[in-house]
Amino acid sequence: MPTPHSWLFASWFVALLVLCYQADSFAEEPLSAQAITVEGNFLKAPQKPSTTTDYTIAKTKPTVRFVQIPLPNTPADPWSIWGYGLLHSSGKFYVPLGDHLGIDANSYLYQYDPSTHSIRQVADLQSAVASFKSGNFGFGKIHGRLNEGADGNIYMATYWGQWRNESDRYEGDRVFRFNPQTGEMTDLGMPKYGWGYPSTHYSAKHNLLYAEAHQRKGNSKGDPKNDYVAADYKSYKDPYHVEFLVYDTATRKVVFHGEHQGLSYGRDFFVDADGNAYWNNGDGSLQKYDPETNQVTKSQAKMPGSKIRRTVGPDENGMLYGVTNDTHEIFQFDPKRDKVRTICKAWADSPAMDVTRDGKFLYTIPGGHGPSSGTPLIQVNVQDGSQKVIAFLHDAVWKQTNFNLGGTYCLQLSEDGSKAMIGFNGKVDSLKKAWGELAVVEIEIPASER
Repeated sequence: MPTPHSWLFASWFVALLVLCYQADSFAEEPLSAQAITVEGNFLKAPQKPSTTTDYTIAKTKPTVRFVQIPLPNTPADPWSIWGYGLLHSSGKFYVPLGDHLGIDANSYLYQYDPSTHSIRQVADLQSAVASFKSGNFGFGKIHGRLNEGADGNIYMATYWGQWRNESDRYEGDRVFRFNPQTGEMTDLGMPKYGWGYPSTHYSAKHNLLYAEAHQRKGNSKGDPKNDYVAADYKSYKDPYHVEFLVYDTATRKVVFHGEHQGLSYGRDFFVDADGNAYWNNGDGSLQKYDPETNQVTKSQAKMPGSKIRRTVGPDENGMLYGVTNDTHEIFQFDPKRDKVRTICKAWADSPAMDVTRDGKFLYTIPGGHGPSSGTPLIQVNVQDGSQKVIAFLHDAVWKQTNFNLGGTYCLQLSEDGSKAMIGFNGKVDSLKKAWGELAVVEIEIPASER
């Protein structure tokens, strides 16, 4: 017959099992967080902006929501958002982030839902690579775009993280596909040993991932004969060796690799509505890749600068838009007429930019590597180049959340142009640093201001 002590022991044992089960269940739940509405005066410049460009300030206050991204409890150097996010056709905003490491590095995909104003982690890259083992060189950055395919899946490529002291274990970066319906991340392979992909684009019509492929600068176990080291490599400060790469995501084969003459500045390029790609060749003109012929020709268009920082579009009229890194000029590119028109000058380095579907407005935030001019969301009138600040974000966010908004590479507009979603680098409780922690800001742009 059971004794009282045995019943007590059994009860404790069952309780312990329940607690262990609950702990495992909690551990398996994805990281998530809820946005808050930020109050404050967004329509007053907190400081003298570092621009000589004339601008106005909106009259109607926007609705601004903020959420700090909950990060994995693993090392990073630092956590960062370098990639260009995606406002998916489902209405969800996807943000790529990484730990910026080399060995055992990992990058993650987060989903922000504007309907619930919440964010959650949906996938990581390391788990998708069957051959990955502890101690391998990992996937510390998604530096290019998240690209939506015709199938609704999201395509992306990695770019080496903190590789400088660990290059002997670097093999090459990889292409991935994420299925938003199932939540499955799939490894689509390594296009080329020894190459990374800081800027990517996609032709959904052709199932082709385009990349300005950068060559690594050290031996790797995947290339023991050093076949892929840049011939002119002398030190870390040397320019990268850059070539244009085309990867068929259906067959998982490289169909083109070569050409790029962009003086090693490969940070973004255009893709038009027909799937043609255009990149800077170093003297302000463009080279064109045609997926139908698999050939490269030279465009006659001349940019107002030699280094493309960000491209957006096409809009519904087929127009493309870019901003340069060396001159900070914002311009329109008409691929049908092979013509460029300068629109205006950006306030500063501006890798965060998008265009409304109708091509009426561009939106941009100055500052890729740190806060700039009060972190304004700037609306640019494409027709006349006039600029209007929709919101100065920095001070209001800092006062309510103690989050120092840093630089951003990641801005997307809703289909109707009523919302802007932005992924920020930043830091909590410090105005001296703007790295290591991350956030998403959602801005509802008043109808009267657009």
